[in-house]
Amino acid sequence: MSRLGLSSQQRAGLLLRCYSGPWRARYGAEFTELLIEDMTERPRSLSRSANVLATAVISRLRVLVPGAYALDPETEARAAIGALISATGLALALSAALWAQLGTAWSWSAPDGGATAGLVLLSVGLGFLAIWSVAGLALPMLHSLLLRPGGGLGPAQRWCACTVIAGSGLLVLGARHFANSWPGTGGPHGHGSVILPPGLAAFGWAATMWLSSYWSHPTALVHFPAAELMWMVLSPLALGAVLVAGRCLLVSASRSPAQLRSQARLSLLGPAGIFLVLAGAMSWVVGEGAGPRGLFQVGTLDDAATAGLGVAWVVAVLAAQGARRAGLAVGD
Repeated sequence: MSRLGLSSQQRAGLLLRCYSGPWRARYGAEFTELLIEDMTERPRSLSRSANVLATAVISRLRVLVPGAYALDPETEARAAIGALISATGLALALSAALWAQLGTAWSWSAPDGGATAGLVLLSVGLGFLAIWSVAGLALPMLHSLLLRPGGGLGPAQRWCACTVIAGSGLLVLGARHFANSWPGTGGPHGHGSVILPPGLAAFGWAATMWLSSYWSHPTALVHFPAAELMWMVLSPLALGAVLVAGRCLLVSASRSPAQLRSQARLSLLGPAGIFLVLAGAMSWVVGEGAGPRGLFQVGTLDDAATAGLGVAWVVAVLAAQGARRAGLAVGD
């Protein structure tokens, strides 16, 4: 038993969940036995956990390679749509953080050049991704879940639905509360902007407060209010839980071949939205520097977020292509 009270079988099961569904279906039983045997010899091993996580990421990316697991078209389409959902969630989180940072700076001084183009493209891209996520993913999923044969949700789906509701509620309530501390309040350029409504900018800043360079400056963090520090820790955990549970719901929702083909075609719009926010981020990062009064200075986290958007876009393109290819073959 581990310090958390979990048996080797349970711990192996949790690690196995890190891998993609097709990988688990093909190698899961054998891999679980190997893990249990290794845990008997080494009850705690950081290198084992790191190796599992690294190979799990590879297994999920392999789903995007045609014929990697010799899947049937429906399973391949679902796996590709799942990868697209993950890429979209990552893009939404990173682009919202960049948008909120630019919005806070704009409240004090109107940007020019690259920062202006960046904020416009990020705003358009975020709006596009939000609409597409609801219309192309969430609504078809709700339709499939609520009208599924036999009615009701399965046990795993109920847990996922509860996680999405609880996590979303925590994020909304917390962001609304901490938005009152928005550093853009009182700025001369924060009002009357069509692109940058102050209330939305404050909400975005509070929701992405966890993506901060202050983590590398612990001497500054100790001066933060305890409630803010707790929020900076809890909000990314809640966001991650919502994204993972939402992805599980979307992938597990039953669909007819016609619905699956339709969603596979709609999946092509996802990379377009991610490209818009990536273009916005790059316009700022490689643009004209710090801008007025240095308010638009690009930092290491901004470079990393832009690189993350690039990765999300590549994954989204491969996933959308795979979903479309498999979707067209469903029912043939």
